Amino acid sequence: MDDINRTDVLKSILAGALSRVQARALAARALAGSRLPGPVTLLALGKVAGELALGARDALGARLGEVVVAGPRGGVSVPGARVFAGGHPLPDAGSVAAGEALLEAAAAARGAGGSVIGLVSGGGSALAEAPADEMTLGVLIAHYRSLLESGEPIERLNEARRKLSRLKGGGLARAVGDVPGTVLVMSDVPSGDPAVVSSGPFWDGRWRARHRVIGDLTTLADAACETAGSLGVNFEEAEVPLTGDVEAVAQQLAAWAREHATGSAPILYAAAGEATINLRSSSASEGTSEPGGRRPAELRSAAGGGEVPHLESNHGVGGRAQHLALRFAELCAGLPVALLAAGSDGRDGPTDHAGAVVNGETALGAAASDIRDALARFDSAPCCARLGVALPRAATGTHLGDLYCVLAGG
Repeated sequence: MDDINRTDVLKSILAGALSRVQARALAARALAGSRLPGPVTLLALGKVAGELALGARDALGARLGEVVVAGPRGGVSVPGARVFAGGHPLPDAGSVAAGEALLEAAAAARGAGGSVIGLVSGGGSALAEAPADEMTLGVLIAHYRSLLESGEPIERLNEARRKLSRLKGGGLARAVGDVPGTVLVMSDVPSGDPAVVSSGPFWDGRWRARHRVIGDLTTLADAACETAGSLGVNFEEAEVPLTGDVEAVAQQLAAWAREHATGSAPILYAAAGEATINLRSSSASEGTSEPGGRRPAELRSAAGGGEVPHLESNHGVGGRAQHLALRFAELCAGLPVALLAAGSDGRDGPTDHAGAVVNGETALGAAASDIRDALARFDSAPCCARLGVALPRAATGTHLGDLYCVLAGG
């Protein structure tokens, strides 16, 4: 199997994995046979809020009552629903309109004599918001920006966000009260903890026990392995999601690739995860100085899968998956291996790409210096485009974190 075929196989594995974890299908399957009394109020928020709502509609049909969907701009259409589009990774006026509509619908459900279904996916922390009393949107945005630039893990980010909001940390559960119901969660966080996803809008009181995780990072890695098996490719799955600094994750993936590069048959290593870069730490910024020793001015953050910083500055633009892929290409130059790194939601930071697929030839020759400069300047997206390794941004219908697939040997 040559490098071009490795690339094609990895792209096929990505497509197959995403098809197996569609949010609409997962929600419909989870709600099939539900006995919750109607009318059922549907409260959906997050990057795949619309897809989850469509799945609930497939399962419940005429039993549905009011449906409120708080998702991203350009999201899917949900017939009969009140659909709101908010900002991400920073909330905006649309986010506030979405948050207030969710709280109003939750309160109205108390006297409707039916039940409530919450549909929660990653990204909802910014896409739906109800600022704490007397806090302006401008102040809220400033808090969000500071938190994103901190490089803190998503658990700590959302813990802080709960204190800024009437929606998060069980705000919707308190608004609903004792109405019968359930909450379906698609988790994009490494821990899989439903209390963390979108800052836990239903995580309060008796509603905590009503949460059901219908997909998480392990689900995504499982789907990649199942697809590999269907293609006749041997596979190995990471025991846990890969997390931590992007350099550490790249080194871990490269070590596995080097160990298996000489195998007679190709083998896949699949992992979902969340590689991060702390834009404020010296280690994350090492090698990024401008001439004269100055750091690039005004490093900013943007988020894709999960809500941790991606890479953007006034000197370049990139996403964590593309940055990881280029670093892997450096570490594995000349080896018969390939890596695909992509956001399962089809987005990698503030770029036009979903991620990248690289191989042992990517960082050879003149490309080596181009990659080195791109990594130093947080400019991975243009570099991936120039090298022809970028995966195009696309709507995928799911959101379960980032997928990393290494194909070695053969």
